[in-house]
Amino acid sequence: MSTNFDLIEVLFSEPLQPQERPRNSFRHLTTKELQNIFNSLCHTLGQMESLTMIIDFLLDGIQQMKFFKKEAMHVLNQVILGIEDSPHKNEVVQLFPSMIEEYLKQKPNRNVLLKANDKHVETAKESCLETLLAMEGLGYILKVGGHELTHYVPEILYFCISNTSPSYPYDNAVLYFALCDIATSCDLKLVDLLAQNVDHLSRSLNLSLRQRDLTQPGLETLLSLVIRFSYLHSDPSIQHDIIDTITTMTLNLSQSEEGQVLQILRCIFVIVDAFKKNFQKVEREVPLTDKTCDLKQMIEKLEKEKKEMEEEMAKLALDEEDTSNHENDDMDENMPEEESEKKDLNFDQKFLKTCLDHVQHFVSMSAQPMWQLTALDIISCCLELLAGTPEESCGERQENFLPLVHVIWSPLSLLFQSKNIFVVDKAFDCLMVLGKHARDFIHVRVVKEIMPNLVKFFQTLELVVKDKDMARTLSARESKRILEKMINGLWDLLALLDLSPIESDQLIQIIVANLSGTLNAPEIRCKLEPRRSLDCNILDLKL
Repeated sequence: MSTNFDLIEVLFSEPLQPQERPRNSFRHLTTKELQNIFNSLCHTLGQMESLTMIIDFLLDGIQQMKFFKKEAMHVLNQVILGIEDSPHKNEVVQLFPSMIEEYLKQKPNRNVLLKANDKHVETAKESCLETLLAMEGLGYILKVGGHELTHYVPEILYFCISNTSPSYPYDNAVLYFALCDIATSCDLKLVDLLAQNVDHLSRSLNLSLRQRDLTQPGLETLLSLVIRFSYLHSDPSIQHDIIDTITTMTLNLSQSEEGQVLQILRCIFVIVDAFKKNFQKVEREVPLTDKTCDLKQMIEKLEKEKKEMEEEMAKLALDEEDTSNHENDDMDENMPEEESEKKDLNFDQKFLKTCLDHVQHFVSMSAQPMWQLTALDIISCCLELLAGTPEESCGERQENFLPLVHVIWSPLSLLFQSKNIFVVDKAFDCLMVLGKHARDFIHVRVVKEIMPNLVKFFQTLELVVKDKDMARTLSARESKRILEKMINGLWDLLALLDLSPIESDQLIQIIVANLSGTLNAPEIRCKLEPRRSLDCNILDLKL
């Protein structure tokens, strides 16, 4: 399996599904033969008359022993598998609830996860291994117990998914087979099982984030799962939970301590990133119609717009015929009609607007550069997605996009005066998004407020790159990377904003001056690729 685990992709793509159940390795169980013999002995214990005493003994060991806890859990898991063919199965089923409750307590140590340094690595591994054994055991219990334990399924699903990190293939394989065992107990496919319980997962996630519990290893997987199923089934209750979750987290930002703010911002970025993946997938997975159907829809849209224009013209004609005494009354009557024309925000727009409204304030906090960088990542992603929603792309009404650009612009423009090159780099990425979707709206502002600072920033990077004393420093390497990246992006920005020759001349002059020390004119011309013929002509004149 790949190191980046996406449960959704695994569910819907058979080649990504693990084919073999992972084996637990212990010091003395070094080969498959020894493991098979050991498992057979445990299965035999699961068919004995004194099975209840064996289970009680193992449960006591799990609760009291510290050093052999994992071994006791492994033995108990194999004993549970042997119960399936036991004649005493009905007697033992009564012990399953207590076993489930004990396994649900085996969560990773939160303090260890928060302080993940070299001293705690081994402790973290031990804690996570106990959790994986608990997940495996819960799958076995439900598989053997059948329909009598289905009321535990929602809680067990949340426990398994939220406590599995997407970074480790072994953990992901354990999670997948545990979920398959749970689905088998309910006589359902895994996708159907998750679809039935996604409402509980959404509410549990909402409650957890309200309590500011951001240390769950499987938070990203859980968010992706909830958002994806909310799209697939268009469930308004799940969508409401997602909006409520993001609203709660953003409101917590203003009340949080300094150490928690960055953690919450990163969690919001995880949510937005999960939203972005599913937003793009839904956009791709829209069924393609044939050309005649597309043409028919386009004609219907044009006819609808034509009718609306005719109605507006008729209203204007009637207004001109009215007397001046009734002008004020007519304006009062028309106001609610104009307001009623505004469309309600859909789920995507509400979600993205909520994120932008609360995160934008952290862009201007120059004393906390990590807050700025994370906030810029969130804003860039949200604006890009918001421009893909109905009536918000370039050339359309953009009733939500342009007001947000206006609010964000002031702190964003100040970032180009920052001495932190990484902040300016992120600000330039955000500017590219604005240039792509709000071209004429920001044209004058870019020329007056950003271009002078951008010129100074290029000059600063050029000095750092050409300084021989700093040639091998991290600052010089990063300055060179950022300079090359921004030069390539600058051609796109000049084309998007359609800058005049006077406005783009100074920037092109700096780019040529930066490269002239190391490259000759033909090499510079090959290296630079302007998008507009106008910029090509200016570049040729400079060379």
